[in-house]
Amino acid sequence: AYPLRVHAVFLRFPNFELGQKSWLSLLVKLCGIALDFPAVFFYNTFAAFRFSPYRKRKDYPRRKSAVLPPETIRRLPVHRHPPLSRQFPALGRMIHTKNKNGGIVMSASWLRDAVFYEIYPQSFRDSNGDGIGDLPGITEKLPYVKSLGCNALWINPCFDSPFKDAGYDVRDYKKIAPRYGTNEDMAQLCRRAHALGIRVLLDLVPGHTSEEHEWFRRSGEAEPNEYSGRYIWTDHAFAGGDGMPFIGGEYPRSATYIINFFKCQPALNYGYRERRERWQQSITSPDALATREAMKDVIRFWLNLGCDGFRVDMAESLVKNDGTEKLATMEVWRDILGAIHKEYPDAAFVSEWNHPDKALRCGFDMDFYLNWDGNGYSTMMRDYTLRDGCGSYIGNTGFFSRDSGTDVSRFLADYLPQYHDSRDHGLWCFITCNHDTPRPAAGLTDLSLIHI
Repeated sequence: AYPLRVHAVFLRFPNFELGQKSWLSLLVKLCGIALDFPAVFFYNTFAAFRFSPYRKRKDYPRRKSAVLPPETIRRLPVHRHPPLSRQFPALGRMIHTKNKNGGIVMSASWLRDAVFYEIYPQSFRDSNGDGIGDLPGITEKLPYVKSLGCNALWINPCFDSPFKDAGYDVRDYKKIAPRYGTNEDMAQLCRRAHALGIRVLLDLVPGHTSEEHEWFRRSGEAEPNEYSGRYIWTDHAFAGGDGMPFIGGEYPRSATYIINFFKCQPALNYGYRERRERWQQSITSPDALATREAMKDVIRFWLNLGCDGFRVDMAESLVKNDGTEKLATMEVWRDILGAIHKEYPDAAFVSEWNHPDKALRCGFDMDFYLNWDGNGYSTMMRDYTLRDGCGSYIGNTGFFSRDSGTDVSRFLADYLPQYHDSRDHGLWCFITCNHDTPRPAAGLTDLSLIHI
């Protein structure tokens, strides 16, 4: 059994006889799958820092339910599984398939051995006693992160924001939120992290800004200016959004504007692939191209300050009316990332896309395999088929749920085709969880967790 510390839970792996490739072998044994490229493993700050059974600080409570007493563990039966190559012959052949350059074509080669720790700054470490976590607090705890075996950070949005959506409503892309510190604090964090051999990814939100962003304030003015086309506006104060959510009546401009999610998040203009209204611009319009250049400028700013790349929020959603193939959005990213990779060849870009066959072909080095209801990954730990009277999920039939009686065939049916389509272009990341996904312990019993 291989002990792996994830979310303050001891995970014990059966002997799958796949051979060990550092963190890859652990991921293989965790998910019951096999890959022939090094994978990336994400920790999550919400559990790992505050509820660590290995904690050294006494002021953070231990999550007692996460670890059973040793005498209970000793009484548990040990299950032996046949090698996966025997259970799934095609998978066994895949394990030994080698491609040119290890099957990976990517700029940031350091990702091959990366073990990420996700941090939401506000709840991580408060260095000045104001009740809010901050960047100096993260810097202070970098040796702790390194002690976990992590060599990379993913820091959730930390730019200036009114925080109506946890920082995913950016007010100023080039300024650290004052509650978290200063730009110099970020530079110091990166320098200290690099001295410890830790890379730093920031969270980029390219599809929208806060309604308080200066770009949007200027865009809403009645008189045309350089920002008039930075966002998606209709051509009349009473016009609809062509099927998309819109807001009107709040700015001097005689038009309504498209939003991505909340009212406070106006959509940036990267153009439309299919144009049905006069106000919808093409992806090569001067305004849409100017938006691309503005985002390149933001990326360069933080790479110059010392960060190592970005996790990109909702990367597939830039171009509107883009269909399921996302061909226009892919073209936009090829332009943005193509230019950045030439200038910063070691910078890493991780997409929140869940379609590696698309994301890795337009310049991203790694894509997230997201836990979407009904997809392959959801069948492993979070396959909730029922809801109780309050709307909470119950009845987990995931593979790792000890009494589910299910196998990995549903996962493999979803995973293998996408893997084969993308294996030559980059990495596909399996995450234990993140800020959008419940921790494994939320839907599994202690016995199930121990038997993983």
